[in-house]
Amino acid sequence: MEIRILGKDELMERLQQFCDLYHCCFNDKIDEVIVSQRYLQNPLDELAMCVAIDKEKIVANYSVSPSWIVSGNVRFKCALSLNTMTHPDYIGQGLFVKLASTLYGHLQENGYAMVYGFPNYISNRTFLTKLGWKNIYEYPTLELTIESSIPFEKRNLRELDDVSVIPNIQSENLYVDKNIDYLQWRYVEKPNVEYHFLMTGNGGWCVYKRYEDMYNIVELHTESVLDVNDFVGFITAKAKQNGLKKLTVWSAINSKQHLALEKLGFRNRYPITYFGAVDLGISSSVCFDVFDHRNWLINMGDDNVY
Repeated sequence: MEIRILGKDELMERLQQFCDLYHCCFNDKIDEVIVSQRYLQNPLDELAMCVAIDKEKIVANYSVSPSWIVSGNVRFKCALSLNTMTHPDYIGQGLFVKLASTLYGHLQENGYAMVYGFPNYISNRTFLTKLGWKNIYEYPTLELTIESSIPFEKRNLRELDDVSVIPNIQSENLYVDKNIDYLQWRYVEKPNVEYHFLMTGNGGWCVYKRYEDMYNIVELHTESVLDVNDFVGFITAKAKQNGLKKLTVWSAINSKQHLALEKLGFRNRYPITYFGAVDLGISSSVCFDVFDHRNWLINMGDDNVY
């Protein structure tokens, strides 16, 4: 068996193997188009994937998605932790830890400052005890049950088809850089989900999508109480038109935004999502604690599953 950092050309050659392993591990099919968009078309133009190959087939995989993390005027090359997959015939051989350790070494050698992510209750323990991760926060899902309309100022809102008009986030906190290239790749070009974009007159913006009987607000960027009210009022009205029953969002508890959402009727519900990271050098470059959740701006869309 060989543990190997996979290059783009080899992943292209082994796309079907990757899809077959995904189906075997999750009992769910994944299309080659989705894999290609997620792993090969990232705006940073880097593939970060480690695999175990046996008998010329991929039998285990651990991947991360390169991204920029920003604080003020400083950017750090980081990566979002993605899929962990091991074929059932190879479970119990410690492959996940071997793959992750190999990949983290490769990332550190190539200038990455952090790997962050949202592990589930199964993998969280392994990340913490064997891979040097630390938990940062547990994000509850804020949920609004739609019972009545919420008045909003329609003139303050624009529905967008072109994400190039969305302004960059400005904050001293840590956040994923959502520049035009990122938004185009992450939301516009994603082949299996339709996202919708709203912006207010003063530059607040949000992204939302339908999931089952609800809308997920996957990006919400404003500290204006009026903006929050207008976003929620508009999306609530659209939900009622489409027979949907709920809105969900994540929001930092130490923000005006969170207070505005509570006033509108949002309440903490399940699922509760782990957020954590492994430091590959970022702590030496900032003057604050990167493991304090108050120093982050996190949205649902930062987690790959939304």
